[in-house]
Amino acid sequence: MTTVTTRSSLPFSRRRTGGWLVAAFPFAFAVWYAVCFGLALARAREFAGHWYIPSMNDEYTATADIWAGWRMSWLVAYSISWAPLLAGFTLFVTGMLFILGYQSGHRRLSIALIGGAVMSLLILVVAVTPAAQSVSVWLLD
Repeated sequence: MTTVTTRSSLPFSRRRTGGWLVAAFPFAFAVWYAVCFGLALARAREFAGHWYIPSMNDEYTATADIWAGWRMSWLVAYSISWAPLLAGFTLFVTGMLFILGYQSGHRRLSIALIGGAVMSLLILVVAVTPAAQSVSVWLLD
């Protein structure tokens, strides 16, 4: 009689691709957030003639349509506005991966997830500062 053995897990689960994506997302989003924030400040500079942190109904853009003629306006505005939510969600997902032991036995993945969690926390802290909130409200005004 022949005995057949089966795997208890799927073959692609050893690579932990989902964990690597969760670990890499905060780093990619931090770069994207910095680019968007820089673009928003550059747009405010176009109206004022100097670098400053714009706010809703400030003297330079109170009567101007800041979205007119700016192709990336919606992408920049929503990226900056949704940053605290995305960072918080990424922290939650990373925490759940640790609680469930997803990374157990994979030291590099554990380090990458910890780095991603730190980066998510950094994005969250920066995104809720008064300056970032001012830019966010200015863009959505």
